[in-house]
Amino acid sequence: MTYRFQLAASAALAAVFLAACDPATPTDPEPLTPPEETAAPADPAMPAPGTSTDTTGDSAGMDASSPDQVSPAACATITADGLCGVEFGMSADEAREAHLAGLYAMGDSGTGEESACYYLGPEEGNYDVGYMVESGSVQRIDIRAPGVVTPEGVEVGISEADVEAIHPDLTRQPNKYVDRDDLIVEMDGGAKLIMETDEAGAVSAYRVGLSPAVDFVEGCA
Repeated sequence: MTYRFQLAASAALAAVFLAACDPATPTDPEPLTPPEETAAPADPAMPAPGTSTDTTGDSAGMDASSPDQVSPAACATITADGLCGVEFGMSADEAREAHLAGLYAMGDSGTGEESACYYLGPEEGNYDVGYMVESGSVQRIDIRAPGVVTPEGVEVGISEADVEAIHPDLTRQPNKYVDRDDLIVEMDGGAKLIMETDEAGAVSAYRVGLSPAVDFVEGCA
């Protein structure tokens, strides 16, 4: 009798234990709440959203152009004042500083600083454009190739007829070496334009400058 009671009690305890370990209606685990997202730190090399990187309108971030800055267009037009920032009357040092590309001694004018007359050019070994320095200052500019034009349109290669149409008041002077005339135009400020022509009647070279330097037929020779 006692043995049966012990068995019944043991069975009851086992049932209670199993019920506690294995509930009839399992419950779903509570969902995990994702951690709050935080913005990624800004890349120091990238601007923050909405920040413009355009500084063209920021005057503090721009280099103001100097009012005396020479433009490339100024090197294509020769006037009664000069060419490419170089003006008649400038010293050699002033001319070198003013010229857009710098100036070099031409040919055997390497020691010309001690000479009464010598030439400077914008490109070593190129004689298309020459600035004559006479008695310490720029007095004349020689042009021997197309590409540099007067305000009226005269340049190397233009026909004599076209020159006459542009400058009907030009004067003529016999060339010293060939049986042709040089064409001469008086310009503002006492400057002159003197043109030489070839056998075809086209301008082969010309010079602009102040007298007496502009009148030297043989340049500095």
